[in-house]
Amino acid sequence: MNCRICIVLVVLMFGMISGLSGQDWQNRSVVQVQIDVSQRAFLAVKSISNLRSETPNNTNIFAGVGVRGKSWWLEGMVQHQWRAGSNQWMLDFRFDKQAGRWHWYVEASPFLTRKAFYEFVIVERRTWKGVSVGGEAENNQQIGRDVIAIGPRASRKLGHFAGFDVSFAGAVRLSPVGGHTEPRLYLVFNRRFALTDRK
Repeated sequence: MNCRICIVLVVLMFGMISGLSGQDWQNRSVVQVQIDVSQRAFLAVKSISNLRSETPNNTNIFAGVGVRGKSWWLEGMVQHQWRAGSNQWMLDFRFDKQAGRWHWYVEASPFLTRKAFYEFVIVERRTWKGVSVGGEAENNQQIGRDVIAIGPRASRKLGHFAGFDVSFAGAVRLSPVGGHTEPRLYLVFNRRFALTDRK
């Protein structure tokens, strides 16, 4: 599937910050599986790996349950994060809503192993050729130093691979508090299984 428009948008966004110092180039690879156990309830399993040029890499595994409606889903999970010198446990709550051309995503994670709270928000609108544009914010409130990052993003569905729906996104997040400028690329694999008949 042709993704030239998406690639051009990402290159333009990355070009906006090419002259800035302190950049933390990042790649986030995501595998998400939802297993339907009834018409509305499902089990959720996720894996997220964050590769970064300035800040420590981390790997995250999630497992939990969820419920869905016609255009939304809500998940509650337990998360374990590994990174150099740190292993953290968190609760993780995610809400996803598709409203026409608009897509809303909100994630909140209270830490269980230290005093901290994480949230991540995406708002985007589908425009042309399947490309969605919008913005995202990722914040970590913690003792000593909060970290806030916010900026524009563009995304596009790429198609199917090995039974997974594959999508790609790029974002450039500025950090007015506590962090680096963050050019980030996402590669996301989603799959939904059913243990019961769907309607």
